[in-house]
Amino acid sequence: MLKDAQQVSKKYRPSNGNTVMVCCWNEYLEGNYIEPTEGHRFDYLEVIQSVFGN
Repeated sequence: MLKDAQQVSKKYRPSNGNTVMVCCWNEYLEGNYIEPTEGHRFDYLEVIQSVFGN
């Protein structure tokens, strides 16, 4: 999904700049989270960095 978002972002870069919104940062009660946790450590953030980092 991140790679798909990256491709869409590149396609629309002239009109939206270099912006991709990743939702939701810390919605623990809804089962959606990407911030560091004891169980997953920095895995989610590292995957985002590997796709969008450079």
